[in-house]
Amino acid sequence: MFSSGNCSADGLYLRARFTPLAIALFNKEPGAAEVPWHQDLHYWPLEPMITISAWLAIDEATVENAGVQIVPGAHKQVIPHVKAPPEMLFRQMADPNYISTQPLSTWNSNRVSSFCSMNRHFTVRPPIPRIIVGSVWQSGSQFR
Repeated sequence: MFSSGNCSADGLYLRARFTPLAIALFNKEPGAAEVPWHQDLHYWPLEPMITISAWLAIDEATVENAGVQIVPGAHKQVIPHVKAPPEMLFRQMADPNYISTQPLSTWNSNRVSSFCSMNRHFTVRPPIPRIIVGSVWQSGSQFR
């Protein structure tokens, strides 16, 4: 079972000290697999699950060019994950019954955006080459 952490503005994230856990460079070729809706806490073997991911938009990140899309405010609960279709990049995805149709975030170039492990996010199949710089920062936990 995953602990839910606390992603609120007045919560633990702003009071805790964070250390880098992972830094990654993602190369997404045109037509690469879509990343389904998911919450990162289902993929990191950590306890407690208190992490922040940071993404740097090297160029403009939009819905059309496969930028990371986030539903603002959708970080308040852990949602179940189910088996993803084979054409998706991940084997599991957020249960579609828990995904709303609220507006999605996009980012301008040279902007760093951060979100906690409970934010629901995804990317569509990229129509152009995409290079993504991502990092995960963690507060005082250990691998499960």
